[in-house]
Amino acid sequence: MNREENLFKIRPKVETEINYKISSSEAFQNDTIRPILKFQNDIIVYLFKNSKAITKINFDRKDAIGKKTIVTDLLKSDQKLKGQIEASVFSLMTVPELDYYFENRSEIKRRINTMVIERLIDNLVEEKIQL
Repeated sequence: MNREENLFKIRPKVETEINYKISSSEAFQNDTIRPILKFQNDIIVYLFKNSKAITKINFDRKDAIGKKTIVTDLLKSDQKLKGQIEASVFSLMTVPELDYYFENRSEIKRRINTMVIERLIDNLVEEKIQL
């Protein structure tokens, strides 16, 4: 079995609504990014929890909107954290998927960032992240 087959084998199946009029970026998001983010959730949470900037923030006193603002701002300002999270996603892409990513870099990076923020917020609100 080659690397590509192994990657597809370890990725979880993520059910999405079938829409025949979706863009190629949305299809890439559903077929590639969502399964990778689901698989890497624990790693993403770990990277977030252990970033130096997060240790200075008291999340207990924040509501869901406050937490989302903090997560969004942190991922915009902490380039090291953002790079680590992106690397955890890229490392599970196949070469053709990486080719597509590089051809559509700004759109795909925006989608990844948005989805990571949503995942971290969901984990924080459900208190799966113990800070």
